[in-house]
Amino acid sequence: MNAVPIYYSVPVSKSPCMTTPSKHYSLLVVNAVLDLKKYIDENPLKREAVPELLLKTFVGQNMVRNAFKDIVGCTIVHYQLQKRFEMAAAVLGEGRQSIKQVAILCGYRNKIPAFSTDFKKVHKMSPREWLRIESLKKRNNGVDSLVTYNPLIIYSPAASPMPNTLYDFAKWSKRGTVFSAPEDGSEEKLRVNFNTAAKIGDEAKKKSFSPVVQTGYDKRAEGDRNNAFTSKFVFFKTPEGTYGVLLFNVAKKESYGKMYVNVSWSAQQ
Repeated sequence: MNAVPIYYSVPVSKSPCMTTPSKHYSLLVVNAVLDLKKYIDENPLKREAVPELLLKTFVGQNMVRNAFKDIVGCTIVHYQLQKRFEMAAAVLGEGRQSIKQVAILCGYRNKIPAFSTDFKKVHKMSPREWLRIESLKKRNNGVDSLVTYNPLIIYSPAASPMPNTLYDFAKWSKRGTVFSAPEDGSEEKLRVNFNTAAKIGDEAKKKSFSPVVQTGYDKRAEGDRNNAFTSKFVFFKTPEGTYGVLLFNVAKKESYGKMYVNVSWSAQQ
């Protein structure tokens, strides 16, 4: 009697680059792939050739190689590279070892340019650029390089002579930028709650937008007749699909009676 292979639909726990398999595999093959993935996860700095890794599975090498790409979503070589340079970035971030020392740790002895090239394949920037951005994050409450932070004082067009060059927010509407309704905000929240591109995007996507910048009357300003409103967040979305948040700190008259608005904003680049 001929043996009949049995195929299973096996649920697979997903890693960041894992995909839904395009076909079903035998339990033996799926387990071989998951064991190999686990081995790479646990030994990210070992530089082993793919044939050497496949020998650990005790299953047909071509079958495991193809199944790995289908189940995990990338080749074995790509997955090795991803895990190795996730670890490299983590070690660099600790600040106790130089780029050269981390390169040697990752098996790139006397091959710093090759280390930098492979690091860039995973992180889309060189190790030196990555360290610079991490340093900025630590100095600025975790702000990332994809956010620009800008303070600005804008005078009313009625102010004459104009103390500063007029910044025309109207041109944002002209190019299709849309804005949310105003809500209470603060400088601290702007710097801490909206200091990364992801945080800005996550919050902005909850809002409804219109083509008009709205500013709400604030009762807290009643005690100062020179204040028009204070501390209002307004989110915006550009035609390119990027988001940002404006903080209207205060609108008031200065000592010469000229109206100005103090604005800060953070925006995705």
